[in-house]
Amino acid sequence: MSWMAMSTGLAGLCGLGVCVHAWQVRERGADPARAALSRVGIGVLLVTWGALVPVTLFLWRQGLAAPWLFGAETYDGGVVETVTAVGLILIVLLAAREAVVSRNALKSGFWALVALFGILAFGEEASWGQHIFHWTSTGAFASENLQAETNLHNFLSPRLYDIAYAAVGWGLVVAAGLLSLRPRWLAPLLHQPPLDRPSVVRIALLVSAGVLLQHELFEEMAEAVTILAFVFIQAELALTGRAPVRAIQPPTPALHA
Repeated sequence: MSWMAMSTGLAGLCGLGVCVHAWQVRERGADPARAALSRVGIGVLLVTWGALVPVTLFLWRQGLAAPWLFGAETYDGGVVETVTAVGLILIVLLAAREAVVSRNALKSGFWALVALFGILAFGEEASWGQHIFHWTSTGAFASENLQAETNLHNFLSPRLYDIAYAAVGWGLVVAAGLLSLRPRWLAPLLHQPPLDRPSVVRIALLVSAGVLLQHELFEEMAEAVTILAFVFIQAELALTGRAPVRAIQPPTPALHA
């Protein structure tokens, strides 16, 4: 058994335990907007585990490929990679919103950096416009780039990504566990929205991304799920920042002398 299979299995067992605990302490009575967002997250989880993972395993067992769906090491532009690109755009927009509306300079700077990272990641994912305008790479981009594209990330061996993705994946599983267990030493972070409210969907998305990042079979899918997990958290934050809806109080009965 390869180290990838072992790591995937172990991460899956740990992630399952985290999700069971998160379900036991899940938030109840969420407002309608957050409940609707959770339903979208559940939809992502169902498509991932109910369709994409089984299809990936079937294609692998049959020795087939579906680059139009998942992309490939030598091909970009599949459905899953398009979802990744759209997710990066959403990260940029949501981060820019938080940078503008935040009244704290430190938080504004942090979200500005997140938006900048999203722009750089989207540029790399779209090969800085090559996927849109279809120009031909020249020089080192044509001869040394794995996909002969105008980007930097494809100069590295996919085997290096295997190790990096596995490490990031375990980080996500651990982070999900901390969000579910909510230790006291993490209290300063957990007081910040949206982490101040437990969310089983948020944790399940992080765990799913962490598990899928362990194996090269699922890496393209894992990228999309990871991006969507962070979009989910950013959307939670945007909803948390809304003015709360106040319940209508019944009139106070008049006092009689």
